Amino acid sequence: MTEQYDLAAWRHQGTADHLLNNSEFDDAGYHYGIVGENALKHAMRISGIEAHFLANPPRGRNGRRQSGDPLRGTPLRGHFPSLQTLAQRAQQVVSLYATGRVATSLQTEIGSANFSMRFQNWNIDIRYASTTCTPVSETACNAWKKDAEDLILSLVI
Repeated sequence: MTEQYDLAAWRHQGTADHLLNNSEFDDAGYHYGIVGENALKHAMRISGIEAHFLANPPRGRNGRRQSGDPLRGTPLRGHFPSLQTLAQRAQQVVSLYATGRVATSLQTEIGSANFSMRFQNWNIDIRYASTTCTPVSETACNAWKKDAEDLILSLVI
């Protein structure tokens, strides 16, 4: 299955906006985080970073190549907030191998001081209504909306 990160980002953006307009902050906030993840993963794919990781899978703790999913341990399999850490660790790979129209935007985003602040306190477990992640405040949801819009505009369009 080939993920269509750009289409997924747009689909989740529409869903999130609809939910936010109906004051469904938990679910809207969840979808805004998924928008950001998909935008970042889309940029990594079209800039050649995914191909680089597929050709050069990360090595495990023992120094051997991982078996199974060659993208495990890369930003393409991460979720916020670990996705930010994985992307920042891959910053050198991005600066060396990213090409095309989003390469500069991707490098700028990952290298920016604001990158680690994006989707602050967002967690994939919002989807399970985890009591450590919900309820999502309107303020947090609106901040995640802005982060999602920034990423989709700079990395997808």
